[in-house]
Amino acid sequence: MKKSQAHARPVPNQVARRRRWLRPDTVTALASVVIALCALGLTLTDSIENRRHNRLSVKPFVSLYSDFDPVHDDAGLVLRNVGLGPAIITDFQLFCDGREYKQRPGGPSFADFSNVHDIPWKLSLFPQGSSLANGDGQVILGMKANDLTDDRKNKFLAVLDRIQVKITYSSMYDESWTGERSWRGNTRVGDGSMTHNYHLNTQ
Repeated sequence: MKKSQAHARPVPNQVARRRRWLRPDTVTALASVVIALCALGLTLTDSIENRRHNRLSVKPFVSLYSDFDPVHDDAGLVLRNVGLGPAIITDFQLFCDGREYKQRPGGPSFADFSNVHDIPWKLSLFPQGSSLANGDGQVILGMKANDLTDDRKNKFLAVLDRIQVKITYSSMYDESWTGERSWRGNTRVGDGSMTHNYHLNTQ
């Protein structure tokens, strides 16, 4: 029995088309296209990595802690930028007993607001648009270090148990983070420590 036509030899036109694909100039052209595509892919990957590196190199990270070291000018709750780039403050809120305190002319003092008058309060709340350079810190709620006594420190920690801070800040690339921290039940009165570190939960 003869073999079916499906196994017949290729017709001359098919052979000619295959030979054209195997011609040196065709192979060279295909290789050039492949190399160009690989180069484009590497360039895009390198660009993405460079952008990512640039963003990370200026990423801020804001931390909250209380500092009672007498060598410093001020004592109290410190907001510090421990990141690599400046933190641009877009929103800052301070709450006491669930009520927001706003520092404004003609408004109540923090002593009246918190009903704690035997501490010479010093506040430095961040207005919208202010910035905090990397490595810089500022006491946002506290007193002069010269006014610090053990009794005032314990009373400050008791007030801190009633405090909540919420802050939104961004990087130079307009990446934004919101952090919130309250200390209810987490402060320690009378333990003698000069510094308490608190994590500012960000998202």
